Amino acid sequence: MIINVILIEQNGMEFYIGSINFKDFKNKFEIVRRKENDNGVQRNLDKNRLDNLREFIKTGNSIFPQPIIVSLNNDMYDIKQNINYNNNYNNNIFQLNINEDNSIIGEIIDGQHRWEGLKESMLDDIILPIIFFLDISLYEKAYIFKTINADQKPISKSHLFDLYELSENRSPEKIMHIIVKRLNDDKDSPFYKRVKMLGKATDKRETISQGTMITYLLKFITLNSEKDRLILERNEIIKDNEKCPLRKFFIENKDEIILKVIYNFFLVLKELFRDEWDNVNEYVFLKTVGFGGLCRFARTVIAKQRIEKDLSKEALKRVFEKVDRNYLLDIFKSDNKLMGEAGQKIISDKLNKLIYGEK
Repeated sequence: MIINVILIEQNGMEFYIGSINFKDFKNKFEIVRRKENDNGVQRNLDKNRLDNLREFIKTGNSIFPQPIIVSLNNDMYDIKQNINYNNNYNNNIFQLNINEDNSIIGEIIDGQHRWEGLKESMLDDIILPIIFFLDISLYEKAYIFKTINADQKPISKSHLFDLYELSENRSPEKIMHIIVKRLNDDKDSPFYKRVKMLGKATDKRETISQGTMITYLLKFITLNSEKDRLILERNEIIKDNEKCPLRKFFIENKDEIILKVIYNFFLVLKELFRDEWDNVNEYVFLKTVGFGGLCRFARTVIAKQRIEKDLSKEALKRVFEKVDRNYLLDIFKSDNKLMGEAGQKIISDKLNKLIYGEK
């Protein structure tokens, strides 16, 4: 099998860029994982990532512009310059002739999840960009793997969520991004100018990141936002789930109701603790642990109020009037030194016990 490739030279290393039809190569590369083989460089397969890739492929809109990176074994190829393309100005186009029998011809250095996801899908006939390294050492494979995977700076959740606004399609992430923006921009909102948009504070008043808020608020409408987004892209219907108390309104495209209920829940608290709400030095209402704990408790409150068919601001206010204000306030003191998911659970559990007599 002959593939036209372009030679690239960087810092003393050579590699070749080309394209392949996946169906011709899907069983010809091995993946050597370090946990299973001391000569492997790959990490373990991430099942959740693989499941998400399968869902992505099912949409029919999947594209894979990032090249698969492989190393070819030295006895499985022959390479020569392509005289039909090369001239005095361009002599880096080659013909890579690859063994066509059923042998394993090389190893995947980067792209194992895309490769395995495609193998498990029905999408065989797809052209993939590919980078070939020829007969490189184990150390060189490890160096390439490290360079690709260890030296990249991850994109913040806030930035990723912000990009959903550009999508033409409806999704849980896009709706919650819009809601968080409105909570931050509305002058009467309990979170007015309190959100670190794109994850970076531009004012000392901004104490909660956009990504954090969206992550916790998504749980009001979805247990798996990526799965729901892909289902919606296929124009299929998502099902309600009682664990997500505002999901019904999301399914019915009633986003204003979702916003209003979330808005009113936190506005009731701000009005109840008017003097303490903005005091981030002594109270955690506007910190991640406080917001996360309140979101956990809010899901319980909203679920109960849905049963009573009353999600009004007045009904939400009556929930907190059941208990002495000072008992509630003690839960949110910074001196409690609550942190992380454990701290959020403590806040939620204490509120449940005080208000509903539940753990």
